Amino acid sequence: MKDLKMFSNRCIVLSVMGMMLICSQSVIGGEDAETEKSYKEWIQEQNIPMWVSNIFYEKKLEKKYKFCFDINPFYLRGDFNGDGEFDVASLVKEGKTGKIGMVIFHYGGEIFVVGAGHSVGNGGDDYRWMTNWKVGRKKDVGKSSAVLLKKLLSEVIFVEKVESASAYIFWDGKKYDWYQLGD
Repeated sequence: MKDLKMFSNRCIVLSVMGMMLICSQSVIGGEDAETEKSYKEWIQEQNIPMWVSNIFYEKKLEKKYKFCFDINPFYLRGDFNGDGEFDVASLVKEGKTGKIGMVIFHYGGEIFVVGAGHSVGNGGDDYRWMTNWKVGRKKDVGKSSAVLLKKLLSEVIFVEKVESASAYIFWDGKKYDWYQLGD
């Protein structure tokens, strides 16, 4: 009988502790799905390079776009304009339409929007179709196209919808352009 009473008391204590844990999560920030999503987005945004965040807010891009974390990685780092400095391409979502694209931040402050309401090549103005992206090196591009290789000044952004279409987004010296690889 004494063992049964001790077991019963332990169950009550564990139940109370579980309820306290659940309640504390709702107080700390897990109140609802939207609060939790905002918190996770804030955490992810902390991983974006500081100089990129600074430019994003200095140029007031947050009024039209917000960082998008739908694809991993949510930003790429490479020398996209061939100046020897690292640039960053970050996924963004246009606020009014929800269109997905990227803002490319050249080291030094220039910004370029691809997608998210700005059409470039066959990619259109909404990159919601994109399933993955990565930095392509010049030697990798050479295997795909000798024509593009002559135009390249730097690394490229490879965009793809798996088992459907892919392309390179590249800097032509003045703007970003599109080179279709396959449909």
